[in-house]
Amino acid sequence: MQTMPYPVYSYPEPANYNLKWGKLIARIEGNVQFEFNDNINLAKEGRIADISIAPMVTVGFILPTSRENVLTFDVGFGYRWYLNTPSVSSLNLAPRSRLDYRIFMDDVQINLHDNFTIHSDPLTQVYVKGQAAQPLKFRRFINTVGAIGEWRPWRQWGFLAGYDYTLDRSLSSEFLDLDYDSHTFMLGAYYMPSSRFTVGLNGSVSLIYFRNGVQNDGGNWNVGPFATWQVTQFISLDASLSYTETFFGDSGLLPDRSNYQGLSFQLSARHRMNSTTTQTLRVGHSIGTGYGGNYTENWGIQYSLITRLTRGVSLNSMLSYDHYRVSQKGGDYGDRYLVYLGTGLQLDRKWDMGLGYTFSWNESGLGYGYYQNRVVIDLHRKF
Repeated sequence: MQTMPYPVYSYPEPANYNLKWGKLIARIEGNVQFEFNDNINLAKEGRIADISIAPMVTVGFILPTSRENVLTFDVGFGYRWYLNTPSVSSLNLAPRSRLDYRIFMDDVQINLHDNFTIHSDPLTQVYVKGQAAQPLKFRRFINTVGAIGEWRPWRQWGFLAGYDYTLDRSLSSEFLDLDYDSHTFMLGAYYMPSSRFTVGLNGSVSLIYFRNGVQNDGGNWNVGPFATWQVTQFISLDASLSYTETFFGDSGLLPDRSNYQGLSFQLSARHRMNSTTTQTLRVGHSIGTGYGGNYTENWGIQYSLITRLTRGVSLNSMLSYDHYRVSQKGGDYGDRYLVYLGTGLQLDRKWDMGLGYTFSWNESGLGYGYYQNRVVIDLHRKF
């Protein structure tokens, strides 16, 4: 689930790479973003308004090192300046920047990866709120390195196993309590009775170790089925259901001794209404790391509509609702609403521009709610 208007980074198709040297194909893109935000500190009172400027350069390449091995690298890096509150200016790394190496050996594929980003948008965490007249320095560097192996001994069957190590660090003196290291082990299997339907079973175990002795160390395990179904040429469904258990000790200062046992799920339906319009609905219930508690429980629903008005003009809209609860007795809980409206303009073959508006409103049960308006102009150029 996304919190526009910050652009969502997606893996580019090979056709989007515009440079070539021998076997190497590459791309270079640049963009600059101007944003007005009337509440950068996410406060109920004493809201701070500011304007930011964020240039970014994106580079990437695909290099087949042999017939069986492919190296892929994509990264977007830049800086966001705040004109009136320079203390919250920071380095930017685009979401899902990554180094990816794929090895093919007969019916086995091994993926070695390193995904890294800087989260600078506090709206990505529903429980984050600020204080009156104080800048909110929510900047986190997240790096996940690991390997996934896929074995397909038969055409319709596949088996997966993997491991990820995640490092999550605050880039400011705030939110240091959330710094952690985690280890995740994964197993799965899937069956494809047809090209339009896949069903399988996934399971994972995660161990989480916090660095600053406030949050309790712990982890979780989950197991459950998943399915993807291309119902028609225009409708597709993705669904997963899992039984989840968390386990936490008393290694930190938090008095929270609660654990979660129950079901979590994700459901997504995508409908291509016609050649110009696509709508998507997502519903989910998830358990995540907590802040001031062992875990955060979240129910969410999101609807998005993308339509192309003309060959060079598109219109994007999104509505989302989240209900969250921190596990600690007396912990925060509430509802978050978010509305996004945006348009994209294809100026010519290399230039395009985006304009977006976001309204977010958080009703905290403990009285820490806020509302925020953001307007973003984005200029993008392919080289």
